[in-house]
Amino acid sequence: MDETYRLNKDVIRKEAFPISLIVVSYLLGLFIYRKLPFFVPTSWDLEGHINAYLPKSIAITFLPTAALAFLLFLLLLPYIDPLRKNYARFIDTYAVIINMFIALICLSQIVMLIVIVTGLNTLIGTSANIFVALVYLVTGNFFPRIRQNWFIGVGTPWTMISEEIWKKTQRLAGFLLFLLGMVCSLSIFIKYLQSVLLSVDWALVILVISSFYSFFLYLKMRETSNGISFDRKADILKSLAFTIVHIPYWIFML
Repeated sequence: MDETYRLNKDVIRKEAFPISLIVVSYLLGLFIYRKLPFFVPTSWDLEGHINAYLPKSIAITFLPTAALAFLLFLLLLPYIDPLRKNYARFIDTYAVIINMFIALICLSQIVMLIVIVTGLNTLIGTSANIFVALVYLVTGNFFPRIRQNWFIGVGTPWTMISEEIWKKTQRLAGFLLFLLGMVCSLSIFIKYLQSVLLSVDWALVILVISSFYSFFLYLKMRETSNGISFDRKADILKSLAFTIVHIPYWIFML
């Protein structure tokens, strides 16, 4: 039985929620289009101060269009993954990750339109904290279920050569991301935590810790297993490529 990832009805069905959000984002923008001035605010700081404007035609369409393009990209991404067959092993988790990212973009659009119409700029800071917390909580919860692939997760030379190292590394990263999400949730009510979160890029810290942890596991396993090593230059180059192509995912997370 061929269990390789394929873009079929079952996969599309799992994306019903983000597709619906994209449609709602477009419709909401069109509904209020005539009520908007030519230039509308599109960027705020965490305190609700406006720092950028765009023409309304761009403001109401940019994020939904970006969400649609991103959705198509993520659905097609497994086709260029050398480990495409592994997606069938975590297809539900992959669907949740896609749902989360698309929902984040669309909900940002909806909140932006509400703020534009109502002038409640304080919604920006609160909603931003909530969205960030949800991203880390959801990602952290599902990270341990991700199987080896070339694009999502903590990709290092050492997680590439061993599925056991991969699993343990994602488990640690998931725990730390979930913990970060809990702190972000508390920061909504405890303002002091916001300054702590802004003082350091904690997602980057988690990536560094997880990467060093994967190297530690590699050294530990190499002492007890003859099969864990880089035997050829091609293996080293491949492992470096494996690491590099995981960077865009973490740039988005950061």
